[in-house]
Amino acid sequence: MDKKQKEALVIAMLEKGESYRDIAQKAKVSPNTIKAISNRAGLDETTSISSRAFELYVQQKTPVQVAIALNLEAEKAINYYHEYFKLLGITEFTKAYLQVKDNPWPFVDLVRKVQNLRCLMHCEYLN
Repeated sequence: MDKKQKEALVIAMLEKGESYRDIAQKAKVSPNTIKAISNRAGLDETTSISSRAFELYVQQKTPVQVAIALNLEAEKAINYYHEYFKLLGITEFTKAYLQVKDNPWPFVDLVRKVQNLRCLMHCEYLN
């Protein structure tokens, strides 16, 4: 395993919350090396769990993947996901989601109807 592969392995293990001892044994690196990699990746012990979650969302991970990687309950991962979108300024989407989250089916049906209407209009245009 080359240096870059070891570094990627250490980062993946850190993101999963594995201990330095386990990482050192599995990746065959010293705790000082783990600390250096952690610092370069912005994953030192002072990095908050929300910051780690946001970083994973930036990498286009799903709430399920974030929950697994950070050992979070589903509700917490979803809350971080909403916060992430708010930070991105996508508040309108968040507001719409919050309105339909308990019963999204009317919204889904509306989207399907619009898509069908668009298809019908396109077909009529072609004829």
